[in-house]
Amino acid sequence: MKKSTFVSVLCVLLVTNTFVAAESRDIEGLIGKCVQVDRNACEKLDEAVGKLTDQNLLSKIALECGESWNSDVGLTAVGKLTDQASIEKIAVESKDNSIRRAAVEKLTDQGLLAKIAIESDFMYADVGRTAVWKLTDQWMLARIAIDGRDAQVRGEAAKKLTDQALLAKIAVESNDETARGTAIEKLTDQSLLTKIADQEKSRDIRAKAIAAMDESNPALKRSAGDLNALTADAVESTARIKLAIHESHITNRFPKLLFRVKFGPYEQRYFSVNGSGIERTMSGEVVSFTLSQATVTLFSPPLANKQWGTHFPAEAKELTFLAAQVHGEDLLAELLHNAEFTQDDLTELSLSDIPELRQAAVKNLTDQEVLAKVAIEDKIRDVRLAAVVNLTDQKSLAKVAIEAGDSDIRQSASGKVTDQALRAKIALNDKARATSELRHWLKWLVLVVSLILLVSLTKSLLKKMK
Repeated sequence: MKKSTFVSVLCVLLVTNTFVAAESRDIEGLIGKCVQVDRNACEKLDEAVGKLTDQNLLSKIALECGESWNSDVGLTAVGKLTDQASIEKIAVESKDNSIRRAAVEKLTDQGLLAKIAIESDFMYADVGRTAVWKLTDQWMLARIAIDGRDAQVRGEAAKKLTDQALLAKIAVESNDETARGTAIEKLTDQSLLTKIADQEKSRDIRAKAIAAMDESNPALKRSAGDLNALTADAVESTARIKLAIHESHITNRFPKLLFRVKFGPYEQRYFSVNGSGIERTMSGEVVSFTLSQATVTLFSPPLANKQWGTHFPAEAKELTFLAAQVHGEDLLAELLHNAEFTQDDLTELSLSDIPELRQAAVKNLTDQEVLAKVAIEDKIRDVRLAAVVNLTDQKSLAKVAIEAGDSDIRQSASGKVTDQALRAKIALNDKARATSELRHWLKWLVLVVSLILLVSLTKSLLKKMK
């Protein structure tokens, strides 16, 4: 009885092995045909993979079926793999990006994931980034951010870093500007941020360091330049925006504003520069500023977003770098247009020390009395002109047309007055002002002439005395 049972089991195993061997030969035959672009064979192979458990066969299918026309078969095979050694081999050797990514997603070895991330070049950047997403070890992420072959992978690794010491290391030591910029955006060391802002040559890196500073850092105001005038410089504008969003009437409405700065290359080609007839390139830049809430999701629209690019001349004698002209007031005006801000908020912000913020507030103000006051009293001409643009009240316009010290402001306000009585009053004031100014200049003329005559007379007397 025992012998009979043993023989039966042996027969079953032999038959099973025979079927498996036959099945393996059939599968390998289908693999060969599928690789040769036999789509019918690929479809049959895809069906067969669903029933397979043999790790070696699945690994072979995943590796060999990795072209655009049969990658679905390879992906199905990867999905059924459990053997980490086979998965590792596919993650490193497959020629198909999607199959490599699928294999990487199933890897658990942190060291291997780091190795894949470091060695992935631009052709397999998606694979490298997938490896980075699965990593948690901060030292490994820092190593990738510094040594990774692809810029996108290095930047992705820097994004996942939270360790301040490692972020500082990347900010200082990395040769990749993208990784450095990402690390700087997450730094909290104010002294290091100040050092970078003061010493760095790259405008992008300097601006990112300034944007990462907190409002208590004295370097922030120093980086803002002369606040008695508007600025078009991107780095100074960064500091001014950062100062502006920390004013109480903004933080009361949006307590956790995120400010992101991004610089990119921009070029213009010229022919026959200096008569040489050779094509040459002038370098410029594209600068973007974004304000968003820290509490919103990744896909929520920003509160304000502006972009500026270099305005290249029609002709160029010198091909030097030409910076973009940035207008931070436009970004702030978009922010203040939000319904969260009241007219009282805007009135207070129109008194800010930051001229771009004053101009942005004025662009959103409707209070005619406040606008008239700004048009007459603000120390910056562009802010005064912005106030006149929003004035509609005839009496307020007439007040500005009469009282403003700047003739351009008076003229702009006067041009918007349609009330005939007020226009007559303005005309009388203009006449009186012209008479007063004429008298003023006549007094100076008389004084100058008198001085000239006095000098001449003195010289004549001295000559006679000799």
